[in-house]
Amino acid sequence: MWRASLGAETRAEYSDDSRVVTFYAVLATSAPAHEWSLTFGDIIHNYRSALDALAWSMANLDGNGPDPQYEKQVYFPMKRTFEAFEKESRTKLSSVPDFILGRMERVQPYHVQPGQAVEDGIALILHDLDIADKHKAALETQAVVADKTTYGIAYRPLDRDGWVETAESTFPEWIAPDRAVRDGDPIVRWNFPAPVKEAEIQELPLRLTVHHGGKRHDAFELLGLIDQQVADTFAVIETGKLRSQW
Repeated sequence: MWRASLGAETRAEYSDDSRVVTFYAVLATSAPAHEWSLTFGDIIHNYRSALDALAWSMANLDGNGPDPQYEKQVYFPMKRTFEAFEKESRTKLSSVPDFILGRMERVQPYHVQPGQAVEDGIALILHDLDIADKHKAALETQAVVADKTTYGIAYRPLDRDGWVETAESTFPEWIAPDRAVRDGDPIVRWNFPAPVKEAEIQELPLRLTVHHGGKRHDAFELLGLIDQQVADTFAVIETGKLRSQW
């Protein structure tokens, strides 16, 4: 809805010889990043809460319920080591049947492929984002310019009529700043092999990102991975079959 309200999202400036075209962002209104951040945080919390509700159900599966001293501490474990998981299984999750604990253990973040870091696991990213959103500050999402080596651009050469698509002989230089895009930001500079009459980019190459652990993640890609892994976890607890790696 925000993008539909913008109209043209770029403007072009031409060099004296009309061979170099620089595009700048045109944003009639600022991106509603605060609203996006609140919504993203709610989504993250809902996914985490679904797993915690699953753990609570499993802790009450046999009708006994958790140990009273841990009743308010039952949650779905996401541990970096087997030792940490084993400690949880003897205390907060002691009422969970052994066969369910075995299934919970199979989806712990420390089960990673060779060469992968435990901290990069989707489960831990979900866990850390939820903690940050609840106990620190709202998760910050930003609309940033995607650094693409190829992007849709149409132009009219000086020596011919009509619009044509980007030729392979044109060379983009991405000059967008590494932060949330703002009105007037330089985006990309194109070097054409011959003078052009006019060039345009219909839409800015934007993506919604969120920061975690010093890394910038594509928000929609991350939510897709989280959705898949939460669904897989429910399937593992129900059937005992592991379909994918955390």
